[in-house]
Amino acid sequence: FALLNVLGVELHQVSIAALIVVLGMVVDDAIVIADNYVELLDRGVERAEAAWRSATELTIPVLTATLTIIAAFLPMLMISGAVGEFIQALPLAVAVSLSCSFVVAMLLTPWLCRFFIRQGLKPHGEPEASHGGSVLDRLQCAYHFAIARAMRHKALALSAAAAAIVLAAVCLKLFVPERFFPAAERPQFIVNLWLPEGSRLEATDAAVRRIERHLESEAIVTGVAAFTGESAPRFYYNVDPEFPATNFAQLLVNTREQPATADLIYRLRKVLPRLAPEARVLVRELEQGKPMAAPLEIRFIGEDLGALVRLGESARRILETTGGIEYAFTDFHEEIYGADVNIRHEVANRYGLSAASISLQLAGGFSGLPVSTFWEGDRDVPVVLRLEENRRRDFDDVQAATLVSALSGASVPLSSVARLEPGWRPSRIAHRNGLRTLTVLGYPREGRLASEILARARPAVESLPLPAGFRLEYGGEKQNQEETFAEMKVVLAVSIVLIFLILLFQFRSAAQVLIVMMSIPLAFPGAVLGLLLTGNPFSFTAFLGLISLGGVVVRNAIILVEYINERRAAGIGIQEAAMEAGERRLRPIFLTTAAAAVGVTPMILSGSTLWSPLASVIAIGLLLSMFFTLLVAPVLYVVVERRSHATPSSGALLLCLLVLAVPQPLSAQPAPLSLDQALEMARRQNSLLQITRLKVREQELRRNAAAANLFPSLKNQGDFLYNTRLQSISLPGGSFGAFPGFGPFPPSNVEIAQGLNRVGLLSTTLAQPVTQLVKIQAGANAAGAEAAAAVEEARRAELAVLLKTREAFYALLINQARHRAAEARAAALEQVFQEASAAVEAGAALDVKRREARAGWLEAQNAVLAASIERAGLEDELNELIGSALGKQWALDPPALELPAELSEETALRIAMDANPEVRAARQAVRKAEFGLRAARAEAIPEISAYSQHVYQTGVPFFPNNNFILGGRLNFTLWDNGKRRAETGERRAQLEMARKNQERTERRVAIDLRKALRKCLQLRDLTAAAEQAVEARRELVRISSDRVEVGQASRSTLLEAQAQLLDAEARLLAARLGALLAQAESEALSGR
Repeated sequence: FALLNVLGVELHQVSIAALIVVLGMVVDDAIVIADNYVELLDRGVERAEAAWRSATELTIPVLTATLTIIAAFLPMLMISGAVGEFIQALPLAVAVSLSCSFVVAMLLTPWLCRFFIRQGLKPHGEPEASHGGSVLDRLQCAYHFAIARAMRHKALALSAAAAAIVLAAVCLKLFVPERFFPAAERPQFIVNLWLPEGSRLEATDAAVRRIERHLESEAIVTGVAAFTGESAPRFYYNVDPEFPATNFAQLLVNTREQPATADLIYRLRKVLPRLAPEARVLVRELEQGKPMAAPLEIRFIGEDLGALVRLGESARRILETTGGIEYAFTDFHEEIYGADVNIRHEVANRYGLSAASISLQLAGGFSGLPVSTFWEGDRDVPVVLRLEENRRRDFDDVQAATLVSALSGASVPLSSVARLEPGWRPSRIAHRNGLRTLTVLGYPREGRLASEILARARPAVESLPLPAGFRLEYGGEKQNQEETFAEMKVVLAVSIVLIFLILLFQFRSAAQVLIVMMSIPLAFPGAVLGLLLTGNPFSFTAFLGLISLGGVVVRNAIILVEYINERRAAGIGIQEAAMEAGERRLRPIFLTTAAAAVGVTPMILSGSTLWSPLASVIAIGLLLSMFFTLLVAPVLYVVVERRSHATPSSGALLLCLLVLAVPQPLSAQPAPLSLDQALEMARRQNSLLQITRLKVREQELRRNAAAANLFPSLKNQGDFLYNTRLQSISLPGGSFGAFPGFGPFPPSNVEIAQGLNRVGLLSTTLAQPVTQLVKIQAGANAAGAEAAAAVEEARRAELAVLLKTREAFYALLINQARHRAAEARAAALEQVFQEASAAVEAGAALDVKRREARAGWLEAQNAVLAASIERAGLEDELNELIGSALGKQWALDPPALELPAELSEETALRIAMDANPEVRAARQAVRKAEFGLRAARAEAIPEISAYSQHVYQTGVPFFPNNNFILGGRLNFTLWDNGKRRAETGERRAQLEMARKNQERTERRVAIDLRKALRKCLQLRDLTAAAEQAVEARRELVRISSDRVEVGQASRSTLLEAQAQLLDAEARLLAARLGALLAQAESEALSGR
């Protein structure tokens, strides 16, 4: 609890649930240690030795098992938003509890065993049969029978496990309902009341009072708070307030107990609408998860209002006919009768009236504009100015309204510059992300789930014909589930990776790690069975239970595999060691599993819609996975280890002999390299990227140094001085008088030196700036912005290097294709030269023909040589980009040549403005300039510091050797001849420059992105033309081949056609790779 308090985790619903979940797990480490202690006693080991050996022998396995459970829970901190804030106490509480339990098991449990367990279960020398009547012994006998059968039928055992996993997946899909976020289980609910649009506040209040009286008459209700015209203040994270409206009211109802609240809600959904028939009454249960307007939301997005309304009504009718719906309505509400003011802009412009001024004057005259505020105690009442009531009654008054021109001051009737068009129209037009969006909202009835209703209604909704430019989306519980589910999959993946790395650290064998991790899917059938037996839906907490179950079940497999390895090290065979390990570790595995399952049983019995799914997944999943692990894991271990230790095949031996027989120059063959490998090497090894990462590190450290100035500083200073002259006090002789028998005192003049020539000072000062914190914080924020800009610059450099790497890789591929085409052309022209030489020798041709053929052959050979030279330069460039040794040759693996789907220019620009590192760096520069200006303005604040100081001195008179000082320091510049004003102006100019640079950068990126997108389109067209050319060349090769076969053409004609085909294929490859490179360039500009 102390550690939880340090981490800021308070005792609340989630943290207490976490402690209940971990209640059965915290004893697992102690159970394993105690069981090992008892086992050592059974072997005849002395109690003192058994105590220390029980912990030391199992330190690494128990630590690994504990870390795997923590690794299963801790990634849940990655969940963001309201759900992440709600659940973050769970992984922290589990991690802290298990860490403490490990320490206790290692240090305290052996000591307790030493003093309280004086003998084993089987005293030394006693036969085992004498203790065969216990439950564990009978379980041991049953397990011995089962593992023996499983070892004899290994394929059947593994197939049964795989079939159980598949069957569980089918059952989860078909028989387990989904409700990702359950009810909040609070003794509260809300009632939303909507009257028709335009209703007066008095009418809304009258309906609210009728409902309020009925609610107060309910015995379970303890209090009702009514809010007329507005929502209640935000009292729960899942409830979003509504905008104020005269026809809206909200009632917050508190009840005595949570279990009866749900029944009351479903009953009120039938009663309250009859009390206020003129209104739409929504009784809402508080829920978990992200805020949503309704569990069922169907959204239509488009610009045509009429089409939106028609689609919304169709979807609403579909929901109602599907069944199981309590409420179904749209957020456009009912239509109202109004009028459009259609302005004749040419006439209005002549009078000096704009659309904005006409709208403002009409709004001020008929709706009113606030001109002042009247305070009634601490309540503000706006004073609104508008026309008299008799001048704002109907549309004729609107038509006769007088407008005043701001330019000429002339009064113009509205009818002179505009035309009114009355008609029915939606009372409200909702927008989402700036687009007109109509949402159909639905609430399921009692005992029905939103996921089931949507699954039945979805085919009919998606069959509705959407006009051009319209799209359909789903919100509510489905959207929340998809958004959270995406994060949960990341959490699951991170958990599995962490567990894999932890296991790899212990076993140092990938095969054994995978054997241990096979227990994770083996827990899946038990998790699904738990949901089926308890009748719980698959929810968010059930998913959490599934993730955490992966870490818990791995513990059993770790204990099992570790003991198998131990017995094999003792010289026992693989199968015998596996069977013995299962029988020996049955007891601790059974006890730890039962403890964890029993620990969460109260959560199942509570019937909580939030925690019961989690507990049922963990409890039943653990129990069933225990049997799967004890039976399947040993069998899988034997199968995998026997194959890994099998003798090499004859093919492998032949391969080894060939490798040994091949001469050494074979090692100089080009190494294979794919595009992904090249990009990854460039990320890791490129020198420019390494420099940019160091720059990022430099800026981060500079940011940390600037932030450190916010905190107190402790300084020590020592000084050693030697004074050549000292101040002295002169005492004249007799200055203290004359004494009988002694005479004057002092008898003569005396010089008394003050202090010593050697002075030592040692001061220790603790200082804290006070008023400087504003300037220091601004400087720290500026340094943070500079560090963020360095990160973006590093990202920009990475995208540029990756683009250059891709370009060099593609250029090498194109060079290879052109080299092949050049070689084919050289071979064809060599054949032409041979045929010409034969013709000249036969007297069928002149010698000039042979000379022309030889010249063409030499030119083709020159082209081959030029391609080889170009390849060497391209390889050096690629090696430089990927950080490889110069001169290294590569055998390139061609990438997939499919072109990705095109993004619209608007989408690409939007992504680029959000993600382009150059744009983001420019924005960080603006932030840095803003903080710099804030720091410059803070220079006008007097500098006040508080400090405490300890001083130790020797040699200073009238001053104690040790002294402690508390004080403050004020530093204020009274006159600086305009320096501060100039610095502020300089920072303001820097801010303006940064903003202009941001605008320029955004324009430049937009221009470059448009050019890249146009280039993509052009290269796609070029690719299509090149494909047609290749097809034509293939046809010519076929024709030439046929002509050569029938003797109508020479072999050189065929070779020339084949060379032209290779050249066309090289051009096609260049076009395709150019399109891919242009696509990559546009993605780099978009920051992807």
